[in-house]
Amino acid sequence: MGKYLSWVLVMVVLMSAVVPVMAAEAKVAVMDLNMVITESEAGKAASAQLEALIRERQAAVDEKAEAIRELQEEVAEAALTNKRTSGQRELDQLIPEYETLVAQSEAEIQAKADEMRSQILVEIGEVLRVIGEQENYSLIVDTSIVHYYTQAIDITWEVIRRYNELKS
Repeated sequence: MGKYLSWVLVMVVLMSAVVPVMAAEAKVAVMDLNMVITESEAGKAASAQLEALIRERQAAVDEKAEAIRELQEEVAEAALTNKRTSGQRELDQLIPEYETLVAQSEAEIQAKADEMRSQILVEIGEVLRVIGEQENYSLIVDTSIVHYYTQAIDITWEVIRRYNELKS
């Protein structure tokens, strides 16, 4: 019975040491990840790069589409005058090329966007880790998963400021 009582006393002492640690107030913050991505200098630069790539790919697609349109007009005109033309064969070749070009362009743009977003997310994660450690946050979450929060815990602009400093 004495051993049992001593174990109970040890457990009570240990539990009393743990309770204050568990009772410590958690410091929580929220940030709008999409805003950090779109408003940060790195996000704006990535967006500009992506827009340039889209314009470049769109120009190639438009050029191919224009060639198809001109060939279709030529083939239609030849059909009206009962002329034979090699245009239909060329058209039959150009349409699959166009479709392939569109698919490749879309895939390239999506891959580049995913690559840029992944890189930005890694960098933002590092900024959040530093802020969390420096400010003793227990939790920093994206506003998209929070139903309610007070603006007092929103650190979005602090994250953007620090991220811009990191990228400068």
